Amino acid sequence: MGLTEKELVEAQNQEEYIKQNELDNKKPVKTAGQKRFSRAGDVGRWFQTLCIINIPVIGIIYIIIMALRRKTPYERKSFAIAYILYKLLVWILAISVIYCFYKVGINFIDGILQYASGS
Repeated sequence: MGLTEKELVEAQNQEEYIKQNELDNKKPVKTAGQKRFSRAGDVGRWFQTLCIINIPVIGIIYIIIMALRRKTPYERKSFAIAYILYKLLVWILAISVIYCFYKVGINFIDGILQYASGS
Protein backbone atom coordinates (compact mmCIF):
# COMPACT_ATOMS: atom_id res chain seq x y z
CA MET A 1 0.00 0.00 0.00
CA GLY A 2 2.68 2.49 -1.01
CA LEU A 3 2.19 6.02 -2.18
CA THR A 4 2.10 6.79 -5.84
CA GLU A 5 4.65 9.18 -7.27
CA LYS A 6 2.03 11.92 -7.61
CA GLU A 7 0.94 11.57 -3.98
CA LEU A 8 4.57 11.59 -2.84
CA VAL A 9 5.26 14.86 -4.73
CA GLU A 10 2.11 16.46 -3.27
CA ALA A 11 3.14 15.42 0.25
CA GLN A 12 6.62 16.91 -0.25
CA ASN A 13 5.14 20.16 -1.59
CA GLN A 14 2.77 20.35 1.36
CA GLU A 15 5.65 19.73 3.79
CA GLU A 16 7.71 22.53 2.17
CA TYR A 17 4.69 24.85 2.34
CA ILE A 18 4.27 24.16 6.07
CA LYS A 19 7.99 24.76 6.73
CA GLN A 20 7.88 28.05 4.81
CA ASN A 21 4.85 29.26 6.78
CA GLU A 22 6.61 28.35 10.04
CA LEU A 23 9.64 30.42 8.97
CA ASP A 24 7.42 33.35 7.97
CA ASN A 25 5.65 33.28 11.34
CA LYS A 26 8.94 33.41 13.26
CA LYS A 27 9.58 37.10 12.59
CA PRO A 28 11.26 38.85 15.50
CA VAL A 29 8.78 40.30 17.96
CA LYS A 30 9.61 43.69 19.45
CA THR A 31 9.49 44.04 23.19
CA ALA A 32 7.82 47.01 24.87
CA GLY A 33 11.22 48.66 25.43
CA GLN A 34 12.18 48.26 21.78
CA LYS A 35 8.86 49.75 20.66
CA ARG A 36 9.34 52.70 23.01
CA PHE A 37 12.89 53.24 21.73
CA SER A 38 11.70 53.04 18.11
CA ARG A 39 8.97 55.59 18.81
CA ALA A 40 11.50 57.91 20.48
CA GLY A 41 13.70 57.60 17.39
CA ASP A 42 10.83 58.71 15.17
CA VAL A 43 10.13 61.69 17.42
CA GLY A 44 13.82 62.57 17.39
CA ARG A 45 13.97 62.52 13.60
CA TRP A 46 10.87 64.73 13.31
CA PHE A 47 12.30 67.10 15.92
CA GLN A 48 15.53 67.31 13.93
CA THR A 49 13.56 68.05 10.74
CA LEU A 50 11.57 70.82 12.42
CA CYS A 51 14.71 72.37 13.90
CA ILE A 52 16.50 72.39 10.55
CA ILE A 53 13.61 73.87 8.54
CA ASN A 54 13.41 76.81 10.96
CA ILE A 55 16.95 77.93 10.05
CA PRO A 56 16.37 80.73 7.49
CA VAL A 57 18.31 79.79 4.32
CA ILE A 58 19.40 76.27 5.21
CA GLY A 59 15.82 75.27 6.04
CA ILE A 60 14.53 76.21 2.59
CA ILE A 61 17.32 74.26 0.90
CA TYR A 62 16.76 71.28 3.21
CA ILE A 63 13.01 71.15 2.61
CA ILE A 64 13.45 71.41 -1.18
CA ILE A 65 16.01 68.60 -1.15
CA MET A 66 13.68 66.51 1.01
CA ALA A 67 10.82 67.07 -1.44
CA LEU A 68 12.86 66.21 -4.54
CA ARG A 69 15.04 63.36 -3.28
CA ARG A 70 13.97 59.84 -4.22
CA LYS A 71 15.34 58.17 -1.08
CA THR A 72 13.23 60.33 1.26
CA PRO A 73 10.55 58.28 3.05
CA TYR A 74 7.00 58.87 1.79
CA GLU A 75 5.79 60.59 4.98
CA ARG A 76 8.67 63.07 4.98
CA LYS A 77 8.33 63.73 1.27
CA SER A 78 4.61 64.46 1.69
CA PHE A 79 5.39 66.75 4.63
CA ALA A 80 8.04 68.60 2.62
CA ILE A 81 5.71 69.17 -0.34
CA ALA A 82 2.90 70.33 1.95
CA TYR A 83 5.28 72.66 3.79
CA ILE A 84 6.50 74.19 0.52
CA LEU A 85 2.90 74.75 -0.64
CA TYR A 86 2.04 76.28 2.74
CA LYS A 87 5.01 78.67 2.58
CA LEU A 88 4.14 79.68 -1.00
CA LEU A 89 0.56 80.40 0.02
CA VAL A 90 1.68 82.48 3.00
CA TRP A 91 4.14 84.47 0.83
CA ILE A 92 1.50 85.14 -1.84
CA LEU A 93 -1.01 86.31 0.77
CA ALA A 94 1.59 88.48 2.52
CA ILE A 95 2.67 90.13 -0.73
CA SER A 96 -0.98 90.72 -1.69
CA VAL A 97 -1.79 92.34 1.66
CA ILE A 98 1.33 94.52 1.54
CA TYR A 99 0.49 95.60 -2.01
CA CYS A 100 -3.08 96.51 -0.98
CA PHE A 101 -1.80 98.53 1.99
CA TYR A 102 0.68 100.24 -0.32
CA LYS A 103 -2.00 101.22 -2.82
CA VAL A 104 -4.43 102.40 -0.14
CA GLY A 105 -1.64 104.17 1.73
CA ILE A 106 -0.48 106.13 -1.33
CA ASN A 107 -3.98 107.45 -2.00
CA PHE A 108 -4.49 108.23 1.67
CA ILE A 109 -1.20 110.15 1.92
CA ASP A 110 -1.98 112.04 -1.32
CA GLY A 111 -5.35 113.06 0.15
CA ILE A 112 -3.79 114.31 3.36
CA LEU A 113 -1.12 116.28 1.45
CA GLN A 114 -3.73 117.90 -0.81
CA TYR A 115 -5.83 118.83 2.21
CA ALA A 116 -2.82 120.27 4.01
CA SER A 117 -1.70 122.33 1.04
CA GLY A 118 -5.21 123.72 0.59
CA SER A 119 -5.62 122.73 -3.07
